[in-house]
Amino acid sequence: MEYKLIAFDMDGTLLNSNKQISKKTQEAIARAVAYNKIVILNTGRNSAELESLKVAGLAVMMDNAIDEIKQYDDVIVSDCDHDGCVEAIEKNLLKE
Repeated sequence: MEYKLIAFDMDGTLLNSNKQISKKTQEAIARAVAYNKIVILNTGRNSAELESLKVAGLAVMMDNAIDEIKQYDDVIVSDCDHDGCVEAIEKNLLKE
């Protein structure tokens, strides 16, 4: 299946432990957009997030996600300090 959209939570996903988006992640987002992919940046702190994961076409979890959320994953990528967002973009949006 070809995915055209990816959504990322901010804290602990896009933002690393220094509360910054790494240059490598910024470059991967720019590449995805250049390939006409949609990248959504979102944040939230409630159980509605869990419900959206249950119906997602592809639920990608960061390795540092809590176990309660990991039970809904389809794919686990590296944590936020090891460019997990880059891994998610390259493996799911930009794969050939």
